[in-house]
Amino acid sequence: MSNLLIKILNKLSESDNEKINIKKEQKDKKDKKEKKDKKDKKSKLEKNYSEEKHKNKSRKYKEKLLCEELECQVRQRYVQKKPLPPNINTALGIFEPITFQQDNLIIDSIYFCWYEDPTLSRFPILRTNGTVQNYLDILNEYYAKGYRYFIGFSRSTIVAGVLQWFLERPDTKGISLFSGAFSLAVPKNIYRLIPQLDTFVNALSAQFIKATNIYYIYNENELISKDLLFLLEKNELTKEKLKSYPIINESSYNVPDLSNFFNGSQPNDMVVLGIFQGNTYANLYNEGLFFPGNQYTVAGVRIDIEELVEPSASLLSDKYFILSNVSPTTSLLWRENEQYLIKNNDGSNDPGNTTNALKMIQYFINNKNIDYLGSYSGTLQFNENNDLKYYSFLILQYTIVDGIKTFKKFSLSFDDPLLGTFEAVFI
Repeated sequence: MSNLLIKILNKLSESDNEKINIKKEQKDKKDKKEKKDKKDKKSKLEKNYSEEKHKNKSRKYKEKLLCEELECQVRQRYVQKKPLPPNINTALGIFEPITFQQDNLIIDSIYFCWYEDPTLSRFPILRTNGTVQNYLDILNEYYAKGYRYFIGFSRSTIVAGVLQWFLERPDTKGISLFSGAFSLAVPKNIYRLIPQLDTFVNALSAQFIKATNIYYIYNENELISKDLLFLLEKNELTKEKLKSYPIINESSYNVPDLSNFFNGSQPNDMVVLGIFQGNTYANLYNEGLFFPGNQYTVAGVRIDIEELVEPSASLLSDKYFILSNVSPTTSLLWRENEQYLIKNNDGSNDPGNTTNALKMIQYFINNKNIDYLGSYSGTLQFNENNDLKYYSFLILQYTIVDGIKTFKKFSLSFDDPLLGTFEAVFI
């Protein structure tokens, strides 16, 4: 009898344990589902933006306010999650982050500055696929809604395309962060926050003097690239040494043609780049292309060194240079913005004059005199064409240190209203 009772009790105990295990499994499944739902909800906006970003757009732009999506994307990486002020309805940002890589950094910089300094006016940001007509469509629509101040127009080709629109509407003001074509040095109500192209050329005078031959590779359909060709053909230091290679389409990037272009080149020769597909060009060095001398990106899009693989990473090390519009005097906000970009954008670190542009928008809105605007980076004064009056260039050299790809400071040139022209080489 006692044995039977023991068996019954054991059976009941096993049954209870099974029930407990079932309940535990059910609870684990529920917790796992809740955790997954929470994670999916958290990343939904970022995922939607990522998918939308890579869609192929037709000529007609599809309006997309990116404030919410980009805010989500930036806040995922941002340590201090602060509330942002509401948008104003008189200023608008128009960018092309797919067709012009630098616009991604500008957008990140804008949000960083908004988080760090909530007193800066916040405005909607639109994305376009980068055609002049799309910009004009957006400008017309938002002008009718009462918007008067517009920031974007990073490429000189776009500035040239919208210039007449602005001239016909003197109550508007535009800001371009990276348009440096000298052919746009005309009276206009678009402020350009990068020095004109001829100052870039002058910053490389020492390199031009040392070079036996100068090989220029440029995009034939971009205004700033064609302007640079004109300057190099007229410059006394370069015109007799110049050889040019136009990029007509993607097929122009090929090893046989470029190898033929470089035929006979020596270590004291140099390449000047005015292209918007920097890494497409750099990848050719993985396929057998070789150039023995130094290379400088003067216009267009620089090579993303983080994307370089062997052998191109080593072949270009210590031989690839960029010109960065960096001043010897910068504010804390500018420097923190730079460090943020380095950390979160694969080593890209040029916020340009984004911080100054945001302050300019605020001055425009409040009808303040732009001539008395303080600067986050260097001297900020404009000439009669609303182009920068004083320049500053930092030449950076790509190198590999302990297996890490980085840029190091090479030389600095700047023009100051008090100190005059100054040049320094880092040792």
